[in-house]
Amino acid sequence: MSEQPRSSAAELRRSFPLEVDTDEILNAFTDTAKGLGCRVRRACPGFVAVIREDKGSIFGCLGLRTPWNYKPPPDRSEATAITCTVDVSPDGYKAMCISGPSRTVTLSLIEQVEPKLRQLNHHWVSRGPQAPGADLKWEQSDPCGAEASKLDNAAYYYFFKLLSNPEDPIGQQVDQFVTDFLGKYGDRSGVAVLPAPMNEILNMAEELPGVIEASVRSAARGPGSQVIQDILPRCKVSVERFLFSKLGARVWSCYRSRYSAEDEAYVHKVRQLRQWPAEVLMRALGVDPCFVGGVDAQKSTLLAESTAASTRDTCSPREEEERRAPPADDAKRPLPFARASAGLTQFVSSSAVPHDCPRRACHQLLGVLTELQTAALEATGGQRELTTMDDKLPVFLFALVHSELDYPFAVWHLLLDSLSADQRMETEGRAVTLLEIASTYLAFELDMDHVMSQW
Repeated sequence: MSEQPRSSAAELRRSFPLEVDTDEILNAFTDTAKGLGCRVRRACPGFVAVIREDKGSIFGCLGLRTPWNYKPPPDRSEATAITCTVDVSPDGYKAMCISGPSRTVTLSLIEQVEPKLRQLNHHWVSRGPQAPGADLKWEQSDPCGAEASKLDNAAYYYFFKLLSNPEDPIGQQVDQFVTDFLGKYGDRSGVAVLPAPMNEILNMAEELPGVIEASVRSAARGPGSQVIQDILPRCKVSVERFLFSKLGARVWSCYRSRYSAEDEAYVHKVRQLRQWPAEVLMRALGVDPCFVGGVDAQKSTLLAESTAASTRDTCSPREEEERRAPPADDAKRPLPFARASAGLTQFVSSSAVPHDCPRRACHQLLGVLTELQTAALEATGGQRELTTMDDKLPVFLFALVHSELDYPFAVWHLLLDSLSADQRMETEGRAVTLLEIASTYLAFELDMDHVMSQW
């Protein structure tokens, strides 16, 4: 078969677990090709080639059906063939490649067969870059990052098998590290050693990828080698995730114990604040009324202030207590910034590092800040944003109070210790700093008398 220049070829590469039947993959390709007017040119185990010649023949140009015995010149039919090859790669996958000239029929075939391949097995992963010039729609129809997520999971599964294999030298090294770590930082070890446990895990996560890459590259040959190229950039993340799956509970226990006093002070204060009406708490924390409903919210806030001022000195103690009690239907109304509070609640974990590893937890914290920003935009009709710390901190304080996160000190210390010096200066570091400032203010700096005065 004559080789086409890379710039004139379009291809789709996918990998499947071994349990996926090769014939099912080839049948999905063949059925789609036939639906586009192609016919099978050549077929053998693990290989199918199809051509579509009627559009380029004299019969197609005249609107006539191509005779059954019409045969185009060999060089032309081979050059326009679209092939599907399925091989078993050394790393334990079935590697599929669909390739053909970068023409409309090839691009249409690839676009239509891809959903059928999804149905065969949801563990398939991408195996290689898209060919230049192949403007395929499915590459642009994944706003939620499903393709990247699948590849992340495939990479983690691949490296998990390697790291947990007791017969592999890398697996033996990891097993010895885990044993030594648990022996050194056992349940009865002191907690004043922080952040030493975190540093040891991060150092191992830095060391292992180089060893793994050298081992994997030397073993990667044949069609499966492209799979390795795709997942190697995810090696460090996968190693971190694996190590924290083994040791995260011990690390988290150290941080929970070390900062238990600070978290108890925080919980004592916050549980009181959660009993107060949202409007009162927002005034006490300095939340700008425009971020919780615009002008109407501001009017209701001013009305509440005037009503409180007029009745504070005239009502009896019993009436004052009843007036301060939250309305019966207060719990039924959705609180402002509820999505951000729910995101902070997801940090709740009694036995393991929140979100499995610090990297994911930092991403979740960034997601919480995004929820606050979108809520502020929604409340102001897109007119104002949370651009300054004076705007961000009050709304973050309110969201934190109404979350179920009862140990923010353990969380922010753990996340801070997991960041490098450069990362602490970037977005992740600023998000962790915001959690630090907010939890410290609520636990030790907020004057409850000031909150009471806002009633």
